[in-house]
Amino acid sequence: MSLLVVEDLHTHFVSRDLDNRVRTAKALNSVSFALAEGEVLGLVGETGAGKSLTAFSIMGLLRPPARIVQGSVRFAGQELVGLAPEQLNAVRGARIAMVGQNPRGALDPLTRVGEQIVRVILAHQAVSREAARAAALEAMARVGIPDPARRFRSWPHELSGGMAQRVLIAMALVNRPTLLIADEPTTGLDVTVQAQILDLLRTLVREMNMAALVITHDLGVVAHYCSRMAVMFAGRIIEMGPVEAVFGTPRHPYTQALIAATPENLTLDGASPLGGRPPDLFALPPGCHYVDRCPIATEACNALPPWRSVAADHGALCHRVES
Repeated sequence: MSLLVVEDLHTHFVSRDLDNRVRTAKALNSVSFALAEGEVLGLVGETGAGKSLTAFSIMGLLRPPARIVQGSVRFAGQELVGLAPEQLNAVRGARIAMVGQNPRGALDPLTRVGEQIVRVILAHQAVSREAARAAALEAMARVGIPDPARRFRSWPHELSGGMAQRVLIAMALVNRPTLLIADEPTTGLDVTVQAQILDLLRTLVREMNMAALVITHDLGVVAHYCSRMAVMFAGRIIEMGPVEAVFGTPRHPYTQALIAATPENLTLDGASPLGGRPPDLFALPPGCHYVDRCPIATEACNALPPWRSVAADHGALCHRVES
């Protein structure tokens, strides 16, 4: 059964230039996917592909000039697009939780960490402050924070990056949500701490039987922690399938290049290691958005390709998916 269904989602940035002309950046274009109960889906792609924007659109965290102009986001059968703020607030934090980048920046520097977790509990549960404090301490212990009673009284600046991320995970999971969105949850952490945080998230997702959407640029994270993956390029999902199938037989030329890319291919001028640059979202080509960088493009690629399935659960947005 699908817990989350995103269907034909379009998110645009609408603004005006210096001549007062309306300009529209089509940042998400017909994004569709489903996430089953207990499943872990990895969302990958270059910077600017639309990964984080997909998460913000699902959570209803968009701010002008960004807005959803078309599409549906259904969570447990409930449509989230168009919900009033108070209705969305009842879902966020309680049934859908998010762990983002920059844990230090996400914590309120003027409030002790334990109090921040207590506030999350009281916002969604009708319990006493004493019960909320006990639940916060239990959540801190669950995510591996040593001496929770002492850390409960700590200020955010007193925590290491890894410890701050554990606090954010405790805040996200304290109300026992059924869906966790992890948006680059280990950015800025050293390699050892990254592994600890990712192992912790995987363990907690399994123990709490949650579904998870893991947003990352690190294919190693997807290979190790996810069961299924979706590849994004220029605001579209261009390939999706089981991790083993996509890594073993990638069908879209972009996916093939992404898997083949290595850190040593980075250049000092900011060019993508995949060759070329992402297209201008204000002037997307009418056909395949990857056409200018594709080594096997043909005349047919000037028309938007259909979604082609190569297996029941594996497909790609490409005219030459069998090539």
